[in-house]
Amino acid sequence: MAEFIKRVFLKYITGYGDERKYWNTRWKLGLKHDEWDSGFKQKMIALLKSVMSQYRCKSFLEVGCGKANLRELSGYAGLDFSLESIKRSGLKEAIFADVTNHIPLPDKSFDMAFTQFVLLHILPNKIENAAAEISRVTAKCIILFEPPYEPNKPQVQPHSFNHNLPQIIRKYFNGPIIFLEPDNAEIRITVFNRNNKQVKG
Repeated sequence: MAEFIKRVFLKYITGYGDERKYWNTRWKLGLKHDEWDSGFKQKMIALLKSVMSQYRCKSFLEVGCGKANLRELSGYAGLDFSLESIKRSGLKEAIFADVTNHIPLPDKSFDMAFTQFVLLHILPNKIENAAAEISRVTAKCIILFEPPYEPNKPQVQPHSFNHNLPQIIRKYFNGPIIFLEPDNAEIRITVFNRNNKQVKG
């Protein structure tokens, strides 16, 4: 089935009403995902290793792990709510959970949590629960590779939302919230402290 036909099927037959069904179907259809080239991947891993060292983090939870590109990080664990995603990740063990409901882990199970273009797909009426659960299982810092918040930005895609993540997560998490953003071939870092002040750019 051609890529275009697959995407039409996914959009109009599967639809976005059931998020898990949407992502399971997307993986089953083998639709192309945005891939990191090897150079960017190594930059990301080096950066995350540096941040883990800075905050003395020994464990790392990737929320929405997909293909588990970051598996070589120390203390890595992948979490996803799509069984198809977990099957294709190649991980021997993974956490099957929906962060908008409950993560079956004790409080502060991981030093660091990371999301990559995951939270933008969570419905506005579910994002608070997701933020609360990710914060609950994280001990030291949360890293977000997510689109920055833009007030009054119109919704372009039916499955993408413009969340004020620093404000939402700060309700539940006292540690540093670190935003990563691609800047040409580099990665720009913004850190929000406990007062949600940007302390590094």
